[in-house]
Amino acid sequence: MKKLLIFFSLAFPFLAGAQDFHYSMYTMAPLTLNPSLAGSFTGDLRIVNNYRMQWMTVSKPFTTYTFGGDMPLARHDREKPSPDYFAIGANVNVDKAGSTNFKTNQFNGLFSYHKSLDGVGRTFFSFGIQAGVSQRSISLGGQSWDMQFNGLQYDAALPTGENASVGQSFTFFDFGAGASFSSVANDRFKTMGGLAVSHLNRPRVDFMGSDEKQYMKFTLHWSAQVALGQNSNAWLLPQLLFVQEGPARMINAGAGVKYRLSERSHYTNYQSEKSFSIGGMYRVGDAMCGYIRFDVGPVGFAFDYDFNTSQLAVASNGMGALEFMLIYTGIYNDKNTRLATPSFY
Repeated sequence: MKKLLIFFSLAFPFLAGAQDFHYSMYTMAPLTLNPSLAGSFTGDLRIVNNYRMQWMTVSKPFTTYTFGGDMPLARHDREKPSPDYFAIGANVNVDKAGSTNFKTNQFNGLFSYHKSLDGVGRTFFSFGIQAGVSQRSISLGGQSWDMQFNGLQYDAALPTGENASVGQSFTFFDFGAGASFSSVANDRFKTMGGLAVSHLNRPRVDFMGSDEKQYMKFTLHWSAQVALGQNSNAWLLPQLLFVQEGPARMINAGAGVKYRLSERSHYTNYQSEKSFSIGGMYRVGDAMCGYIRFDVGPVGFAFDYDFNTSQLAVASNGMGALEFMLIYTGIYNDKNTRLATPSFY
């Protein structure tokens, strides 16, 4: 049993290219990317749901689910309003891997500060922190063992010879921080980039009660929206992600095109805007990804499919992952939003 637990606590997470879970549509999971992105959107409330299911043809599917929300805090200085603001957020992440139900539950709170560098709210430097509690568990009840081989075949009725009650769950605290830069010069060009560091306290993450600690994770990300022509309703959406966590490294690069089907009404703010996006990405050494997204007013929906290109493609038949995103962005108070300089969706 000891060897199995060591395998799952150390080796198993690296099958995905890094110890932590990840999304292919990472720009659409902002609260998992960088805590400084909490509140970095146009509106008063943002709620995001992400779901990922992968390796369906290899074993019991690996699933990841994230539910999160964030909002800027109200500015109290009405006489001399400032574009600077604070924001808060929270998210829940549930990651389950394989037939052993190797599971990680995370509950995080986020706090960020956004400083306008130009004094009018078009260019921001943002800093954020994240704190939370995580639980990891594993279920060994449905597994088979070498001692259950009776000489001819596997016999589930035979004793396993293992102590299935040892080290199957533990809880730990986790902390992270990040900084980002965003510029929304106009509706024709927007750019955002940042650096985040996760697991600053390097929590213990093994099941055996030893002093094995999780590596700090460094995340570097950049994305932009660039208009394809002076009067065009289409935008190019390049993006880049680099993650280093101990010896594990992930590089994800790609681009998409967003086409605005209808412009938002002046009288209803952005509620009537409709857009369609399509794009692709390459996660180096792992997968090719393609996605589509629809936005209607405050609601957006996206779908992604990963084609596996790693050595696992022999077993997976190239079927990597399915991913979904659902987002809601609400505007309730004109004085507490950035309507004049709309940011990334």
